[in-house]
Amino acid sequence: RPMAAAAAADERVGSMSFWKLTVSDDRSGLLEARADSGVPPFISQQIPWTDFPLPSVDVWVGRDDGTWVLLLPSEY
Repeated sequence: RPMAAAAAADERVGSMSFWKLTVSDDRSGLLEARADSGVPPFISQQIPWTDFPLPSVDVWVGRDDGTWVLLLPSEY
């Protein structure tokens, strides 16, 4: 339960978090989630292989009336 532990340690995680998937040239990936820019990730997961077509993508995750909403930075 990394998300619950992160929310207990940092109240910002319970309302908003910032996720990034970065794809390497060898098609491996790194998924990281942060409470804010400039802070260490509370989730960092290596992905051995992905066919995700972009070199990276940022997704912002926020709560709206108790529902989690995914946003691209350009939608905020």
